[in-house]
Order: sequence, then C-alpha cells, then structure tokens
Amino acid sequence: MNWKESLDRWLTTEPENPFEHWVDHLYEAYTDDFFDRNELFVLNSTLHDKWAYKLFSSEKTTTESAKIIERALYIYYKSVCDTLK
Repeated sequence: MNWKESLDRWLTTEPENPFEHWVDHLYEAYTDDFFDRNELFVLNSTLHDKWAYKLFSSEKTTTESAKIIERALYIYYKSVCDTLK
C-alpha cells in the first residue's frame, strides 16, 4: 500500500467513538429484570442518554454506571408516583 492509499483510507474512515462501545457494554451490565421492565427508557430516552454520557465523562465503569442508573430511575419513578398521590 502506498502513502496515497493510506492517506485516503485514513481520511475516509470514520474514527471510532468510544462512547458507543461503552454504551453497548452498559446495556449488558444492566440486570435482566431492569432491562426488561425499562427497555424503552434505556433505548429511546434522552434522559438515559444524558445520564449515561455524564457517567462516561466521569470515567465510571459500566458496572458502576448501570447500578447508578438503575437506582436513579427507581428514585425518579418513586418521586413521580409520590407527586401523583
């Protein structure tokens, strides 16, 4: 491979996004029960995305982050339910 081919490959290949890989591992770190009950929240919520990015930026492991998000969502749901009483 000559330098022109190398340069072309380097310029046209999208760089890897470490956050995407981290989130894939985060999904695997959730308990099965949590993921089954909250799949729509995990996959489609901007709130989940914000929480995940904040934890990623804080260099938390996926295991720690999964526990934090599970607990935070439980507290969030509890506060919403208490408000509706």
